[in-house]
Amino acid sequence: MPGICPAKEHFMGSTVVTARRIGALPTSTGIVYALFETSYESNCHPHRPREEAVAFGTYADVMHWVILACGATCGGMLCGKGGSLTPHGYFGAWMSAFDDARELRDQTLFFRAMLNCGSEREVAVTAMVAGALRKADLMSEADAYERGDEISLKLYQHVGLFRAILGDVSCKTPVLAPCRTGIAPLLGDFDARLNPPCATGTSPIPTVTMYKIDENNHVAFADGIGAYYGWRYSIMKWLVQSVAYDAHMKHGDGARVMKALAAQLDRAITHADAHAPESDGVVLVLPTSREVVSSWKQKHYDKVIAVLGLRFSLGQAREADLLRDACTLAPEGHFIQPGVLLAA
Repeated sequence: MPGICPAKEHFMGSTVVTARRIGALPTSTGIVYALFETSYESNCHPHRPREEAVAFGTYADVMHWVILACGATCGGMLCGKGGSLTPHGYFGAWMSAFDDARELRDQTLFFRAMLNCGSEREVAVTAMVAGALRKADLMSEADAYERGDEISLKLYQHVGLFRAILGDVSCKTPVLAPCRTGIAPLLGDFDARLNPPCATGTSPIPTVTMYKIDENNHVAFADGIGAYYGWRYSIMKWLVQSVAYDAHMKHGDGARVMKALAAQLDRAITHADAHAPESDGVVLVLPTSREVVSSWKQKHYDKVIAVLGLRFSLGQAREADLLRDACTLAPEGHFIQPGVLLAA
């Protein structure tokens, strides 16, 4: 899979994963990993599996990508050859790949800016990559990159630079997708010293309470995390991406946590469906300014506050035939669980 991006979830097809491999490069500051995944798009024929780099950086860096990808399995946008994948199953497959990490051999990487794209995102990417090149004292390469010329750099010599632009996950996504540099899976011998650190322990599983809104949507409350409104798959994705990374990095039990979250979520939904009227007691508190909500939601905001004000129960919203409009205003508006007293 050539990366996880929000736009991918708007396609009718799915990404089908067929294989994964990991290369590792020891550096003076620790081991840097390159994750390679072979996949094809289900709605593109004929199916031609393609292997590409999907993540690059330290173990902490690349695990952010793995967890994001685990979330994509929840809605069926990421599948295996045999059909749907579970988050914990997909995660376990990557852990097996880490157990067989191979030396990543030196190579020359070629890349250029996509100036003809013109999107705000690409303009920002070009500026950030050029800035990283200048910070590495590669002035002529930075100028060439900004012009749209192809530049080439040796991986080993500039591994710090590549980690900065390919492994920066401060916003849960790298500056530049690793596949755009053409990193190839030139893998050497197995070396157990390339395996990632193995944390041990048992992570707590947050309690999840659900309230049924309609046939498809629920409001979920998870201890220590917050509340979320949506379909079951989107709630599972939210739980995985909120809990699993820290759990695995601290205790090494990411797969166990994901499996336990799925079981807890199913139990909570069963209870919610059997006690649907309880959802009327959920309270929604809206922000005091319409400018806080996304522009496409502002018409719903105006419609709701004109009738219900800034704080109301979902039962009141249901009676006013504004339930869907009201729930649309999350997460800018926040839900309060019945029986919990919070200031507006």
